[in-house]
Amino acid sequence: MSSFNKKNSKLGFTTPKTFEAAIGLDEFINRLERDFFGTVRLNCKYDALSNKVDMVIYIHLNFQLLDCLRHFNNGDWVEVAIPKDNSIACNLDKSLRELNAKNGIKFDISELSLHFEETTVIVSRLYERSIAKQMGKIISVIGQHYVYFTKGLTEMPYEIFVPVFEDDMPIAGNQLKKNKSGYFDYWGLYYDYEHQHQAMIYSLRKKKLYQEDLFLFE
Repeated sequence: MSSFNKKNSKLGFTTPKTFEAAIGLDEFINRLERDFFGTVRLNCKYDALSNKVDMVIYIHLNFQLLDCLRHFNNGDWVEVAIPKDNSIACNLDKSLRELNAKNGIKFDISELSLHFEETTVIVSRLYERSIAKQMGKIISVIGQHYVYFTKGLTEMPYEIFVPVFEDDMPIAGNQLKKNKSGYFDYWGLYYDYEHQHQAMIYSLRKKKLYQEDLFLFE
């Protein structure tokens, strides 16, 4: 059992002084490390009013993104299942549901980042359990678009943000929470261009990169 007052090098909590127990959190971390073949660090923020814990998960991997995609396609990296609706369900969702079943506190992932040797993929929550539900499909789609956002395998972005939205995109807050396809519209990419940071927007539908300052005028 982990607790919000227990010291753990892999855990960080922002909580009230009142004691709250978290059953199965160590097992959740260990399962992540086994599934992703990486080292996990977890920051948690506990909201006493809603009795909810938002988790920010950092997974550090000793290999490159392309290695990950090759093993993922071979079925030997990140346990996945393909149900009848042909969507990809990552084992992460099962682990999160099991964690919630053991506790009277509601856990969810607000952000998950995969730190590869040459790039970092940062996934943000869109709706309840969206990261856990969509992580397998996100990894699969990264593989499908790899040749496009690497500019024909010539340049790797050092950060990939999944997703990003247009500043003037007419999506209200409540609609955004229900927008399950929002992960596969636009991603934000950062490239190291002549020792300067170059921000680009990648359209998955058009398979095209846009400069951030020109994107809204396209």
